Amino acid sequence: MKNKLLTLALAGVLTGMSLLAPANSIPYTPLNEISRQAKKVAHEIHYEKDIGRDQWSPPEVTREVGFGDCEDYSILLKDNLTKKGIQTKFQPGKRTPKSKNGHAWLEYKDSFGKEYVIESTSGRIYDKEKANKKGYYQSYKNWKEGRQHLITELNSAAGRKIL
Repeated sequence: MKNKLLTLALAGVLTGMSLLAPANSIPYTPLNEISRQAKKVAHEIHYEKDIGRDQWSPPEVTREVGFGDCEDYSILLKDNLTKKGIQTKFQPGKRTPKSKNGHAWLEYKDSFGKEYVIESTSGRIYDKEKANKKGYYQSYKNWKEGRQHLITELNSAAGRKIL
């Protein structure tokens, strides 16, 4: 019996599942929490494209005004997940092969090395490798170049480092 419990406990540690959760609940995993938070942000924030110059809002501002564009969604979601102890990467790029405009999303790598794209505006999560093979969610290389002023303004307005 001891060995069986030890094996179950080890399996829970490796997969991120809790043995303390009620039998009828969905087990806690970082990916489940990411999905929950992403859907929450997508539901609570209304999409509104920046007019004129691109501006990245601190998460508190987006939360307060209730609207933003893809960068604002992603920054807010990243902040929510960081507070839950889940590390993600803010990533601008092109969402589709035919996209003329830029886009922003989050990326997450699980403990097994599998990578995911978190579409902050819809709350959906995609397998990064499959999406990239189809030409979707192509990251800008050296994206911080030319955007350092946006990062500086964002961190300054928030009073802390966000990106």
